Amino acid sequence: MWRLRIGLLAALIGSLWVAVTPALAQTGASTGSICALAFNDLARSGVHSASDPILSGVNVTLAVDNGLMIGNHLSDEAGQYCFTNLTPGHYRLTFSDPLAQPTTPTNLALTLNAGDQLINLFGAVPDAAPTSSSTAVVTSTRGVVFPLTRSGRLLLATGGAGGVMTFLIALGLIALGLRGIRQISAQRAVDRPPPDARAGSDDSMRG
Repeated sequence: MWRLRIGLLAALIGSLWVAVTPALAQTGASTGSICALAFNDLARSGVHSASDPILSGVNVTLAVDNGLMIGNHLSDEAGQYCFTNLTPGHYRLTFSDPLAQPTTPTNLALTLNAGDQLINLFGAVPDAAPTSSSTAVVTSTRGVVFPLTRSGRLLLATGGAGGVMTFLIALGLIALGLRGIRQISAQRAVDRPPPDARAGSDDSMRG
């Protein structure tokens, strides 16, 4: 009796698996992914080789073909980032790194089909590291010198525009303050009576 029950249970599980497996496969194939892999192009050839190290900190942006941005990320320690669960369609993938010179195209037009996993390579040559004769450093008010790492240089490069904007805003506020001081001084000069009028008033009071 127990053998009959086990057989019926196995047959039921088998029929369920046959029914569910095509649905799972169809669901998994309804989307795709677009991945980016950044590498240090040692040979400057635009071709990735096994000896080329990875390149982290590269700005990777994915947008649909009409310009609407989907996401913007930095390549990780493995030099890559993947955009997953994407619907089939036309996309545009761009790369940028202010501290490296690209050796491969930085703007790619892609067509994603259901179930695709597109892997796109980006090669670049990082800027030369500072030497002893020209070291990129930051000096504090106490005269302590801090060498800048690649991440620090990247922060300065990307934050330069914000620093310039802050400086311009500060100049504008200072100009407005000086203008207000001039207006107040001019108004006080207008309201103040001339010296002759003050002298006449003093004489009348003495009389």
